[in-house]
Amino acid sequence: MLSISSKTLSAAAFALPLAFIASANAADYNKPQVAVPTVPVAGGDIRGCWHADQRLYGAYNLNFCIGQGAGSYTVRGGGLDCQAGLSWNRTYYGMYEVALRESRCGSGTDWSADTFTCHLEPVIDPYAQKPQVFVPIPSPARSVLTCTYRPSVAGWDPQSFTASRS
Repeated sequence: MLSISSKTLSAAAFALPLAFIASANAADYNKPQVAVPTVPVAGGDIRGCWHADQRLYGAYNLNFCIGQGAGSYTVRGGGLDCQAGLSWNRTYYGMYEVALRESRCGSGTDWSADTFTCHLEPVIDPYAQKPQVFVPIPSPARSVLTCTYRPSVAGWDPQSFTASRS
């Protein structure tokens, strides 16, 4: 026959809650943790105004504004001042396709109805990369577009450029 003293029963009753608390605290400390820097993620919203960081074909500054399915652009430089509308869409692969409408630039010159494709990339600030324990939130204001411009006129090769928010 098994005999349990009141001291043993009392010690067991006291130790059980302590064991539960200890295991709960151990579980908190033993969870896997991943430190993720708080940087924006690709694939955010491109609506807003942008400017190409490089001149197109040596002389032309491109600025464009993206709205809900449409927008506008300007090309200035080399004696031209062109303005027209554009259309855009997001592809299945997360790329953005932009189609420029032909623009009358004055002096008998037009800007051709060219296209460009872009993808949105986060801008990583090396001084702001403090590890966090949560997933980063997209920040379209801290992004850059990486684009390939394709002229519709023969004799001009595609040109890569990046664009920043204006």
